[in-house]
Amino acid sequence: MFALFSFFSSYVQADPIKLTDVSGKFSVTVEIVDVSGNSVRFKRPDGTTGLVPIIKIDKDSLLRIVNELLGRFDEKSLAHHDIKILESTMAITASPTNAAAYFIRGSAHYAKGSYYKQNGWEDPITGEHSYLTRGETEKAIADLTKAIELDPKHSDAYAERARAYKQKSFVKETRKVTISAVDRDKLEQKAFVDLTKAIELNPKIASYYFLRGTLWSPGEEEKAIADFTKAIELNPKYVFSYFLRGMLWSPGEEEKAIADFTKAIELNPENGEVYLSRSRAYKSLGKNKEAKADFDKAVELDAESLILRCL
Repeated sequence: MFALFSFFSSYVQADPIKLTDVSGKFSVTVEIVDVSGNSVRFKRPDGTTGLVPIIKIDKDSLLRIVNELLGRFDEKSLAHHDIKILESTMAITASPTNAAAYFIRGSAHYAKGSYYKQNGWEDPITGEHSYLTRGETEKAIADLTKAIELDPKHSDAYAERARAYKQKSFVKETRKVTISAVDRDKLEQKAFVDLTKAIELNPKIASYYFLRGTLWSPGEEEKAIADFTKAIELNPKYVFSYFLRGMLWSPGEEEKAIADFTKAIELNPENGEVYLSRSRAYKSLGKNKEAKADFDKAVELDAESLILRCL
């Protein structure tokens, strides 16, 4: 463990100075706005400010934070999430009943889990590449649950916890990580309940309906279509709602599916999977010329896709 930066708690310096971790390995020069208590407020080169708690953290987090100070990462980086976690932890320490701080920290843990899931992670013991979220999902669920306890009307906390439940249910199994079909169903049911509550609290958020639409069981396609339709009503540019609704129309409703896929392509013409889906719909109607044109476009955009390779 490393202390983040060495400061006297009462030190205040307006001129640019060098911040150095106690190991002496990493350093960066920034303008310090204020140093008091257990935190440092600094100004980045672009004029924005940030808050860095003076606490002990692991070496990897330290490196990411220093790189963030150097401007090497964007808002989707691990460094950004690390700083959000540190800032919100400071806020929780100062005010343990701060629901907003728990929500921010839970969201940051969820985002870190998404990063590990999307990029994969090699197990240091087995060498397996898996979609483990390195405990971030569980931390997210715990923080978001606390936020809900403190503020039962926090609709975004319910929706974010639903995302975390879904993330946990999607963990890819390895020799060291398993999840049963029953457990997956339970997690998805928890996500469904949370999204229904979020909609009850705030029925004007398109993403709530979209996410719930992905959770209806087989045989409940009409309910899923209703949720995607509501999402589109609230946000006519919600491209994935058009795409998933298009996938759910029954045989004999290919024209509706084609209309949805066409709208999705209009909003995002670079998604090969949508062209592939519209190609299949055209083929079902015997429109082979249009089907071939869409298939060719899908291959052009996504030639290495597993979906295309398995056709």
